[in-house]
Amino acid sequence: AFEVLIRDVKDSLNKLRGKVEERLRRDVSLHCDTEGKHVGTPICTASSLIKRIVEQCNEVRDAHGGIKPEGYAVGERFRDLVCDMLKTTAMAQSKLLGWLEDESRRICHDFDLPLRTCHRERLSYLSRTLPSEGPVLAEKAKALCMEMGVISKSVEGVINSVDEINDLTELRLVAAVSDGRSVQEIRLLLAAGAKVNDRVQGGVTPVFVAAQYGHSDIVRLLCEAQADLTIADDDGRSPVWIAARNG
Repeated sequence: AFEVLIRDVKDSLNKLRGKVEERLRRDVSLHCDTEGKHVGTPICTASSLIKRIVEQCNEVRDAHGGIKPEGYAVGERFRDLVCDMLKTTAMAQSKLLGWLEDESRRICHDFDLPLRTCHRERLSYLSRTLPSEGPVLAEKAKALCMEMGVISKSVEGVINSVDEINDLTELRLVAAVSDGRSVQEIRLLLAAGAKVNDRVQGGVTPVFVAAQYGHSDIVRLLCEAQADLTIADDDGRSPVWIAARNG
């Protein structure tokens, strides 16, 4: 499965080859060594950069290579393997996209930077550069939600949105609140268009769920977003009532 994933990653990176070559022409560090000293020969080409990212994906695969198949029946190993596979895809793309999107990044710094570090830095960059308001904010907030895994990435034939329902019939905002996602992630969902007062199964609203699970910081955020504290669930319980019951 890892081999298939790495082939897919390589194919997706190669589709960006034209953009990579154009970006390399603008990267002033291209003719510098790792200490920033000017050298005559470029330190990187589109092929060598893509090859390096694929090598780093292979390093993640190799970390699992010494474990026998039956070993994955122990504890959380199989889940960790699946998570590593999914994260590797996202991190590999972030290493290339982060450098393509952020003109301040330099290839002499990024070339050997770990995939996970590049992924974190790209998410940070996307968060910092979000517009303050308007439809562009909603579009970019939704894209960042998908990058962060707050909503699932698009699959062929499926249009994902903040209004999609998971297997527990929860809207994405309710699911994020239930899971105790960060305030930043909840704020992104709201910016992407999640409706703060929509009711789901049982008649509960996002603020009801936040109060139910004791996520006081999320309750405050939802109240700032005009959450209605008077909306009761199907049993007549309000968010204020559930918060008082839970202390």
